[in-house]
Amino acid sequence: MRIVSWNVRRATQESGVWPLLSQLDPDIALLQEVGSLPLDVGSKFNIEMRPATTKNGNAQKFGTAILTKGRFLGDLSLSSKHGWVNAERFGITSAM
Repeated sequence: MRIVSWNVRRATQESGVWPLLSQLDPDIALLQEVGSLPLDVGSKFNIEMRPATTKNGNAQKFGTAILTKGRFLGDLSLSSKHGWVNAERFGITSAM
């Protein structure tokens, strides 16, 4: 099984990232800072994408994407068992 984790630095559908990802041919791709995906990515992968958020909880112009060749068996929560990770993910600013 080939897994790729990659910060694509706000790649858009026109970026050169996508041909490289296609060459790597991963079974699972964990992508950070995705601006937009080209349409053909959906024909190769199942896609789960969520927007990144600011500390105030506002959506940013990029997000996190999980691409898989297999299907998802259930909802992906994208949460952690570590409270500080969830605080960052969901923009919680209260003290822990």
